[in-house]
Amino acid sequence: MSIKTYIVTRKSDGQKVYEYSHTEPVSWVGMEFGTHDHTEKVEVIEPAPGTRGPRRLTKQQFIDRLGDPAHKAILQMADASLDVRAFVHRFENLTPDPDGTSVDLDDPRTIAGVMAIGPALVAAGVVSADWAQGVLNG
Repeated sequence: MSIKTYIVTRKSDGQKVYEYSHTEPVSWVGMEFGTHDHTEKVEVIEPAPGTRGPRRLTKQQFIDRLGDPAHKAILQMADASLDVRAFVHRFENLTPDPDGTSVDLDDPRTIAGVMAIGPALVAAGVVSADWAQGVLNG
């Protein structure tokens, strides 16, 4: 098993509170899975200066960023995968901020979800290999 880095965020406010390395997510007193997300840290390739899109999106903008084929494939995958269904459920239940945005492309959970779903979409022939970076960086 390889060592991975995990980011711990409080579920109550999405605030990053800790980062650790281990072979799998580990719960401990004060950082239990019930109150904290332990998300694998993924390396995001930074786009060239001036080419990065907005970092906060409305739900509709996020769906548009996914693209229609990927959006439909993700909904279909959610019927067979609890992880994908959880990803979809989280976005369906986001509450918009006063400016109408609710999807934060810098949130580690968003990054991890898009990066995790990308390879399955590529393998299914739905999107190209650079799809996840396009979603995250516009």
